[in-house]
Amino acid sequence: MKVAATVIVAGALSLLAYAAVSHALSFGFSNRNIHGTYAGVLSGVILQNGTPLNVVGSGIFIADGKGNISGHESYVFNGSPCTATVSGTYTVSSDGSGSDSITLNSGTAGCGDGFTQALAIADGGHTIVFNNNGPGQEVTETWRLQGSPF
Repeated sequence: MKVAATVIVAGALSLLAYAAVSHALSFGFSNRNIHGTYAGVLSGVILQNGTPLNVVGSGIFIADGKGNISGHESYVFNGSPCTATVSGTYTVSSDGSGSDSITLNSGTAGCGDGFTQALAIADGGHTIVFNNNGPGQEVTETWRLQGSPF
């Protein structure tokens, strides 16, 4: 009888574990998956009046898990160094894709701007990849949650 009881208990625990995992997976991704302080890099080309201008940089981005982003970036745009504070919003779909809308505020002429991006969550929110989706904006970014192992 002990063997039968053990098998029944093990089977019940397996079903409960399966149900818990299935239940957790059914909720998918949300804004909560982008939460914490991220270090990021960006690079690409922005077309201005048909002229391709290079941009490359890095920054620190803080996401609140509720759809708000803040932080700062240092970047070089068309050979000129820029620094800017970052503010914006983001939305995540249940499949881990989403979008954001960002404003760069800079005291340096030609360094502030606004743009939108498509995003995708990787590694459960430890890595976020972006691509600008405005016309003439061929820029990609990768953010990595600080404190995450590589």
